[in-house]
Amino acid sequence: MDPENQPCTHVRGKPIRALVVDDNFDIAHLMADILGKVTDVDVVAIALGGEPGLELATSCQVDLVLTDMEMPGVNGLRLASLLRERFPGICIILTTAHSTDWREPALAAGADSFIPKPDLVNRLADEIGRLRKEGLLGTRTRDRGGDRTFRSYLGGRPGTPPHPRR
Repeated sequence: MDPENQPCTHVRGKPIRALVVDDNFDIAHLMADILGKVTDVDVVAIALGGEPGLELATSCQVDLVLTDMEMPGVNGLRLASLLRERFPGICIILTTAHSTDWREPALAAGADSFIPKPDLVNRLADEIGRLRKEGLLGTRTRDRGGDRTFRSYLGGRPGTPPHPRR
């Protein structure tokens, strides 16, 4: 089995199907371990990078994506935007170890939440509980009003496709 982009397999049989996306193998598995400890969450796939993340989100029909922001190629902001466009009901949590200033761009890109990596252990379960309580974890429609703000963070204009931040 290719350890870098693991196929869809049930680990615990829990109802919320989750995907973890990061460009670092060890960090991706650490994030999966943290997420897998949350009640009613089943980590069904791990992707190393945004492109495989998008493919696995499609093929595994996940409910929740926990993704790093800073990755080569399709970064977390671009991945969130693509996921939001293709799967309006998917729940997206963005994270990064490098800065806590990414909350607004993360939400504008279509993420439901932003948690700095150092806070994942202490905040992830509570944040998933909040997302459930607010009805953001599960099928829903999404207002695309944040699109204009997202494009401004990437230097684009409304009506132009968003570009990954480099």
